Amino acid sequence: MKRALATALMASTVTLACGGGASTALDICTLSASDPAVTLRVGAEGVLCLPSNPTTGYSWVLQPFSPARVETVGQNGYVPDAAPAGMVGVGGTTVIRLRALQPGAVTLRWLYQQPWMPASTAAQTYDLAITVVP
Repeated sequence: MKRALATALMASTVTLACGGGASTALDICTLSASDPAVTLRVGAEGVLCLPSNPTTGYSWVLQPFSPARVETVGQNGYVPDAAPAGMVGVGGTTVIRLRALQPGAVTLRWLYQQPWMPASTAAQTYDLAITVVP
């Protein structure tokens, strides 16, 4: 359900399924924290869905990277999990859109941290290896 919602946020049609280490170049894909790698065509977009709970002050922070093979598109979105009425502090999913810019490979790293704290205090990390093909 979360993947479907994230895909709907892209306002586009999913043309191919996406899996970790996919060998087929994708036009649009949806990734989760269990996907370590993806191959995208230049101009293609991906939607990354990572579990989060912003009520704790934690958020996913993308670390600086080079070379610029991909870019983030817009602001991160957030989809809360369903919760009983009156329940607060329930987690959800951070939705991050990426676009492939130029051929090559790059690994992106996100830290799940309170932004005012040093990177060494991150509660989790997520690395995504992206290969961009023409």
